[in-house]
Amino acid sequence: IISAATARRAAPGAGRNAWISLSIALALYVIGLGIAFGSRLAHRDPFPGPADIFFYAFYPAIAAASLYLMRAATLRVSRIQLLLDAMIFVAGFGAFFWCLVIHPAVLHAQVNLLKEGLSQAYVALDCMVLLLLGVLLLTGAEDARRPRIHALLLSGFAILFLGDLTWSLAKMRGPYLPGGIHDVLYLWCFVPVAAAARQQLADFAAPPARARPKGPGALARVLPSAALLAAFVVMVYVNFGDSGRPASSASTMVFALMLLFMARQGVVLRLAENRYASLIANASDLIMIVGPEGILRFASPACERMLGTKPDEIIGRDLTEFWTGEDCERLEAFLTEVAASHSGTIGPVELGIGRGAQHRFTECVGTNLTRDSAVQGLALNFRDISERKALEAQLRQLALQDPLTQLANRSLFRDRVHHALTLAQRNKSGVAVMFLDLDNFKNINDSLGHDAGDRLLRNVAQRIVAACRSSDTVARLGGDEFAVLLEGIAAVAEVEGSAAALLEKLQAPLVLDGKELRVTASIGIACSAGETAPEALLSNADIAMYHAKAAGKSRYIIFRPQMQDLLQERMRLEADIARALAQQELFLEYQPIVDLGSRSILGVEALVRWRHPEAGVLMPARFIQVMEECGHVAELGRWVLRQACRDMHAWRESIAGGSALRLAVNISARHLEQGDLVHDVTQALRESG
Repeated sequence: IISAATARRAAPGAGRNAWISLSIALALYVIGLGIAFGSRLAHRDPFPGPADIFFYAFYPAIAAASLYLMRAATLRVSRIQLLLDAMIFVAGFGAFFWCLVIHPAVLHAQVNLLKEGLSQAYVALDCMVLLLLGVLLLTGAEDARRPRIHALLLSGFAILFLGDLTWSLAKMRGPYLPGGIHDVLYLWCFVPVAAAARQQLADFAAPPARARPKGPGALARVLPSAALLAAFVVMVYVNFGDSGRPASSASTMVFALMLLFMARQGVVLRLAENRYASLIANASDLIMIVGPEGILRFASPACERMLGTKPDEIIGRDLTEFWTGEDCERLEAFLTEVAASHSGTIGPVELGIGRGAQHRFTECVGTNLTRDSAVQGLALNFRDISERKALEAQLRQLALQDPLTQLANRSLFRDRVHHALTLAQRNKSGVAVMFLDLDNFKNINDSLGHDAGDRLLRNVAQRIVAACRSSDTVARLGGDEFAVLLEGIAAVAEVEGSAAALLEKLQAPLVLDGKELRVTASIGIACSAGETAPEALLSNADIAMYHAKAAGKSRYIIFRPQMQDLLQERMRLEADIARALAQQELFLEYQPIVDLGSRSILGVEALVRWRHPEAGVLMPARFIQVMEECGHVAELGRWVLRQACRDMHAWRESIAGGSALRLAVNISARHLEQGDLVHDVTQALRESG
């Protein structure tokens, strides 16, 4: 009682009411036991007596607890079906038990029928409770923890049933004697109930465990038929066997069971029909059944959403009326394929459905069910994939177009160049690529903001498109870099004319946020020659563009093979610069500053040189610009300051009149922009002494 009362606090809703009812039932049972024990102490037979009032009251409370458990559990079958199953179980197995067990014992034991009927009522009531809990266990619940509790309760009342059965049979053989097997069973029946309460408390702290998604087991589906079969066996045995039992009661029981079974099957059938009808009515897919001749026999309610018409308005019409053009031809071919197949599902195949504003993209699968007497046609399932197709188109656009300017992106441009070169080889025509890089765009972007920079890029894109031919492909490669593909070129002069027109178009004044701007660009041009590969053509245009920037910007330069050699040399220098600084390959030479009047040396100018291990001594013109673009020029400037100051300090101390010498050091503009030149000079003077 204490365990059940405690478990109610761990169960929500109807589960709490179930444990309350179980606590009341156990309390009634204990009171009955107390009264019966008092009668035994007084040497009186406790049965029948006042204790039976509490024992019989025990069963309605247990039945209420079982019903509350059914209500608390999310069952996999309907409660109407569950109730009919319970009635069939009780009636069928009750008839079997009565006719083959209880009734023979009553006939052979000359006992008081009223007294014996009351004793057998305990067994019948136990059977009812067992069957209710058994149905609950067999049908299962969505929460995987509940069947464990149900199984423990079922085992407890199964022990109680055995105790009542052995007690009833013992009563028919003679007077009641305490200490029999039934008393042991009465004590042990409460152990599983206490374990169920403990399980409820343990499950309260754990999250709900989801049961595997399956329907009621095979045993639960077979039991109603088994109960009916048991009653039928009893009727046959009573009618044709030498039993001495009235056959009318057995026949009446079987007839009642037949009615219950038919009602149960009707409920199951109706629930299944309602379930499938609800699934079809609320399915997003359009389901159609088409006759072999192509006439529509059935359409699910989803056709109103897909086709804009109700199912009743299209049934009986030819299915091809809703398709046009290639979609209609594909549908007819698909129907022919489905009709020719007699096993499995055909598809999926993509079909456009509907016309005008109702046109949608669908994915269709079909099954030939002409041999199925319930269908006798082709079952088609259309899934609306319009959103997926729109998303695919959007993704294709994002993959091939620049989102800011709506121009082709690098991937699409590279593909266009490849196809243009392939076509040019067949047509013996020329192909040219122009790479454009806006001059000083970073300054505009930093001063006016990124939003203004985006507007500038969109305006530049429009100007480039306006300056090019309709057959040209314009692309944004990223940042402030653009590219133009020119096809069908007969002479280089055509490309030069297009580049000049493009520069002129870009240089027109542009007003942005109230400020007038002039945009210039550096253009590199590469023309196809013979078997030029797409990657080589793009690389050549890129190299020419960098030469245009180095030549002073706002111009175009056509690629020449010599530029490739210069680029390779530049790349080698970039790789060697870091090593030169680390391994002290740089050194200084000093150019005297002479007073022409007195011909005396006033000072020296420090000039940096690079003793390259392969190329020999390199002059600053070969590597200073590369260092500036690689970001090493400030580090070079600091090294020159330190080394020149150390050399000057040594000369002043070792040469007569050296204290009057002055030192000149060349400083890069990039070094000046960093803002720490004063600190670098101070540090060099301090280190040199």
